[in-house]
Amino acid sequence: MLAISCAKNLVVVGDSRQLQQIDDEQLFQQSEVLSEEYDIPKPYRYKSNSIFKSVKDALPTAPITLLKEHYRCAPDIINFCNKMFYDGELVAMTANSGMHIQVVKTVPGNHARRNPNGSGLYNQREIDEIENVLKESESENIGIISPFRYQANCITEKYASDRIEADTIHKFQGRQKEEIILSFVVNSLDKDPGNVENRLYDFVTNEKLLNVAISRGRNKVTAIVADKVYHSSNNVINDFIKYAEYLYGSDTIRESTITSVFDFLYSEYTAILLSKFKDRPNAHKTELLMCEVIDDVLKSHSYIGYAMHTRLKNLVFVPDTFSDEERRYILHPWTHVDFLFYNRVSKEKLFVLEVDGVRFHEQDKRQVGHDAVKDRVLKENNIPVYRFKTNESNEKQRLNEIIKCFTR
Repeated sequence: MLAISCAKNLVVVGDSRQLQQIDDEQLFQQSEVLSEEYDIPKPYRYKSNSIFKSVKDALPTAPITLLKEHYRCAPDIINFCNKMFYDGELVAMTANSGMHIQVVKTVPGNHARRNPNGSGLYNQREIDEIENVLKESESENIGIISPFRYQANCITEKYASDRIEADTIHKFQGRQKEEIILSFVVNSLDKDPGNVENRLYDFVTNEKLLNVAISRGRNKVTAIVADKVYHSSNNVINDFIKYAEYLYGSDTIRESTITSVFDFLYSEYTAILLSKFKDRPNAHKTELLMCEVIDDVLKSHSYIGYAMHTRLKNLVFVPDTFSDEERRYILHPWTHVDFLFYNRVSKEKLFVLEVDGVRFHEQDKRQVGHDAVKDRVLKENNIPVYRFKTNESNEKQRLNEIIKCFTR
């Protein structure tokens, strides 16, 4: 405002179809209260304007020049944004050189979970899927974009390097990468009136966010979506998927090969699950599913056996470094390990495998504390412990890798 007040002439450069300023939601709410109280004209209201939009609306007779020549993205990428957001006014000044858009559909299941440490969501299955996309990519300059900060942080923790950068859509505005991978996180885009996630889904399908996200990629954009998102309708993400299919046909859609034995726990598989365990309705479903994986893996390792629900106090000696409360938990008759693996010949304890339901083991603070105590006492007794979360994948491969550490 100080700079504008000093000028005889003013040129404002901006894009009203991209993201406005980032601010605390309470600030937006308070600004609206004040705007109503003092009858502030709409062009001067803080929440709904950028500097560009404010000037444009306040001075409707000011000349406007559209910078229509686009030099960043391949035409197949920018033409989606052009048709969807810019009324076809942009002119792509680049050339196509192959298939510039790909869609990866994960297997059915509710893979998105709430951030255990705050707001927002994350999706471990999409994080796992990114690894396959990166392996196939030849780009040396890759950006991974998610609407949710926690998902971006998880991706950064696993993949960040000189070649790869992960962040939120807001942080990528005004930037570009040779290749962009989009991780949308959410399970579906359904408009169920009782769905508390609707606000998050509205956020994910925000047109300005998607305009920015898609147009960051110069040569390639890969969208990773949940099965229900892929089969949704009447939203911009689905429009983008249909646009890609129109350009390249079915070749642009890749069905994910990353699966998990725990996929059977999700609602899509309820009928299969009930049929599978109808003879053992009171048993723990997660452990029974894991049993099938273990039995399959151990076919090649006949000298290794396993036992379910072994009492922890029968496996360990409790050092004095544990508090009285911790000792009570360790020695309680109900405290057990899910699976104990042992050498059938020597009866030597090899390792423990725990199956962690995400909602219980990650989001229940008391259980998180108990898990830490269990891990600690097992470590003190030189018994390795491996935790398999029910929102992860490739259990058979991972168990095979663990078994290799204990083979002769």
